[in-house]
Amino acid sequence: AERLRAEHGWPLLCSRLGMAAVYDGHGACYQQHRDNEWQRHLRTRTRRRPPSKQRTASGESVGAWMNFRELTMLAYVNLPEQFGGDEVGQQAGGRLRCYVDTRRGDLTGDSAREHLDLAPVGGRAVIFRSRELLHEVLPSFARRYCLTLWICTCEDA
Repeated sequence: AERLRAEHGWPLLCSRLGMAAVYDGHGACYQQHRDNEWQRHLRTRTRRRPPSKQRTASGESVGAWMNFRELTMLAYVNLPEQFGGDEVGQQAGGRLRCYVDTRRGDLTGDSAREHLDLAPVGGRAVIFRSRELLHEVLPSFARRYCLTLWICTCEDA
């Protein structure tokens, strides 16, 4: 966060809280979502401008971001051979499906230019923009472990 703040001027903070997820291996999944979505009709939480040009009569933006997440960082802590690219890995499932270049507001991936499926191979790290990447976890048929940390923007950004 400090390096991005210094090099790119992003007002970023490293979150003190993360998430550890365990998928039971019985088909557990996580539906399509973004880790930070623009919500119309929410009270403004940040001073950053929304992707939409909608404004109230007084010029204020309509809505707010759900939270302060700017970047999402995932680290898989599974055994490397459990989710590898071979047939065994394919059967284990649990892949992260990333919908590339979806339009804002698209929550199904219909507007995606392409989708990428990333196996949750132990030692793999994935970093993406929380406000942009629509993603999901496909059904997992082996126990799957993932650690998530969010880099946030400060309220006064």
